[in-house]
Amino acid sequence: MAANGQAAELTPIPHPVPDIATMLSDAYTAYMHGNYPGAERLIESAIEITRASGDRFNEANALALAATYAQRTINREQAAARGEEALIVAGQSANFRASAEACIALCITYGEMGMIDEAIRMAEDARSYAKQSNDARLLSYAHTRTADAYVAREVVYGIPCTQAALGHYRIARRLARGLPEIDVKVAAQYNHMLALMKLTEHPLDPIIFRSKRRLKVAAMLADRVIALTEPSSAQSARRFVVFNCALVWCKVGRVTEAFAVFESHEATAKEMGGMAYASFQNFLGLTEIAAGREDIGCERLEQQLLEPMRLGSLFAMRFLQRRALIEIALKNNAPDVACRHLLAFERERRIEFNHQNVMREAVDRRLGQLRDATKEADTDPLTQLLNRRGFPAKIAHAFESAKKQGRPLALAMLDIDHFKQVNDQFGHLIGDQVLRFVALVIKKHCGDNDLVGRYGGDEFVIAAFDTTRQELLKRCEAIRLEVWSTAPASFESINTISISAGVSDSSEATDINGLIHQADSRLYFAKQNGRNSVQG
Repeated sequence: MAANGQAAELTPIPHPVPDIATMLSDAYTAYMHGNYPGAERLIESAIEITRASGDRFNEANALALAATYAQRTINREQAAARGEEALIVAGQSANFRASAEACIALCITYGEMGMIDEAIRMAEDARSYAKQSNDARLLSYAHTRTADAYVAREVVYGIPCTQAALGHYRIARRLARGLPEIDVKVAAQYNHMLALMKLTEHPLDPIIFRSKRRLKVAAMLADRVIALTEPSSAQSARRFVVFNCALVWCKVGRVTEAFAVFESHEATAKEMGGMAYASFQNFLGLTEIAAGREDIGCERLEQQLLEPMRLGSLFAMRFLQRRALIEIALKNNAPDVACRHLLAFERERRIEFNHQNVMREAVDRRLGQLRDATKEADTDPLTQLLNRRGFPAKIAHAFESAKKQGRPLALAMLDIDHFKQVNDQFGHLIGDQVLRFVALVIKKHCGDNDLVGRYGGDEFVIAAFDTTRQELLKRCEAIRLEVWSTAPASFESINTISISAGVSDSSEATDINGLIHQADSRLYFAKQNGRNSVQG
């Protein structure tokens, strides 16, 4: 504290605890091997442990993985809530990596919910956080998801975004090329392949030669994806990509290779059952149609449509089935069959849209509750300013951003002179009124983008963005004068109330603790030299 000459320092941002890091790694491994209950238990345990220990850095890591897990298991409400919570906690601990991972999970979740603009915003935020974390793997993923969101915007809204999407895919592939992780290489190329298939079939792009060229590139990407997932260590990734790759091969005439894939994976898909086997049947039916075996393919898809409708992202599979059957019916001059499938699809689409609206409302409620709870936890109830819990991580994040962008950031430490005497002489109720009064004056002289907190009992702090030390000095002097001149009229029993302040800026320090030390030292100097003054 400034009153006794000690420099006020932030609690150092905790680094990953090995046990927690191991738990999260084990959770990811369990998920990739299909052990979903085990993965969920490990993630939830990690969240509980980090919360109990106050390790907000690792809490953000655990929450980001929870969001990713919920997104991949198609629990949208949970994915959105965990993702937003991870962003809040990661922001408080300057954990850019967790922020990037949370944004990627939210991008996919919001895209599946039809919230395309939100998905694009999350993808762009993911790129920004990934750059700040210097993580090329996450940056590649973020570019891939940005491209996916642009493709969705074109397919859903008809807004031409093809060139922007393909540009992001190319960047993602280039970044992934120099990385050792197979998953990021697969994601960059596989998602690019899927996008080319979607754009080839999209009515906005009817040019035949362009479609053929895109299918040729898609087939080349399919070859690379299959080669990348050939090692035994990558077999779990292959089961997610192999059937779409086979479908692409079939569309470019490589029928024998396509059906060889299905034959070699049928036993595994049947053993897995449920959604895995349904996906197998769906892709096999589409591939048979693409290979000219329309009767067999249509029969297989019709059988799949007899199964109960699955909502969420799985609805996309039903859309593909209906569209293929409608196209075949029109080709075979069977408008009654096409009309039957079209009407059925319209009914199913209304059900899916209603489901999406219910999910959006549920997500909005959860996020509102989460934001309210977080704001309450980070806010001083007496002054309604940021408290000692909420301020440190935010100012640390702001300082790092200012340094990287070459923008000024000024910080002021302010202290009420002889505040202990006010409490002793007039009581704590009057003391609380004085604190609220000073807080209101400080807030009055700060902008909406400034951070203002109650740093101690009678100590306040201001962090002003794009502001130099001299500019903040003038503001603090205005605050001092207003407190000095108006306080006696506000408190009849108190003759004077004054404050002292010390100011520094980011040009004087290499880290946030240095910035606070400079301001606090100047505050101490002001108090030692008569108080009621501002030093900079």
